[in-house]
Amino acid sequence: MDLANGRRTPYRKPNDAPIKINVLSNHPQPVISLIPGAISTRLSALSSDQDAFNSSATEYVQ
Repeated sequence: MDLANGRRTPYRKPNDAPIKINVLSNHPQPVISLIPGAISTRLSALSSDQDAFNSSATEYVQ
């Protein structure tokens, strides 16, 4: 959270990369299909505006 302008963005530790799950992994298909929605919901809840969401979402796009 930036106290100067009240803008909120999801926090990630420095040098922390998101973990990719291979589509052909042993995870059940319903779990794999729900991951993008869960990430989107998390980013939406933690972002104060669309610009904050878009800047955070770029880390998750391949």
